[in-house]
Amino acid sequence: MVLNRSILAVLLASVALTMPARPAHACSCMQQDRETAFEQATSVFEGHVLAFGPATDGRRPVTFEVVRTWKSADAETVELSTAATDAECGYAFEQGRSYLVYTVTLADGREEVSLCSRTVPMEGADADIVAMGEGVTPVDPHGLGSTGPSQTTTGTTSTAGCASCAAGAGARRDPVGGLAAWTVFVAAVFARRRRRQLR
Repeated sequence: MVLNRSILAVLLASVALTMPARPAHACSCMQQDRETAFEQATSVFEGHVLAFGPATDGRRPVTFEVVRTWKSADAETVELSTAATDAECGYAFEQGRSYLVYTVTLADGREEVSLCSRTVPMEGADADIVAMGEGVTPVDPHGLGSTGPSQTTTGTTSTAGCASCAAGAGARRDPVGGLAAWTVFVAAVFARRRRRQLR
């Protein structure tokens, strides 16, 4: 009987050693509803991941091309940070992929994204997009990385962005109107010469 118990103990120990260890996950948080997440976010935008920086102090920098914005992200590119590991609630962004990004500002002034935010790949963001509207396309007309004061929309389509720049350019240069004026001028000159010849 003692021998059987010893054999059973050895077998149980062997099984325990051969079972894969489960990774420890320290990140624990509750997902926010859209309204709360939008209100508490520093910025909300659709971003395309361009590059990652080296992780320092447990944070990993991520550079985004801003496709459109609903809150505060008015530059064409922004750099944010996220924790370097998912155990610390770091978001595992993929280069070349687009996301609906919700950020918060840390005590040191850096904007951060975490697993606890409402950030999600764009293919899963349909409900938020419908609720927020089309957003604004950020434009940097002076090449300085900022378009000035933030513009936000929370349910209406905005016509700001590139369309407004195009309208401004059209107002400054109207080749069709200029051509018409030139044609009238040339016709007037020829008519004047014709009258002189008939005298």
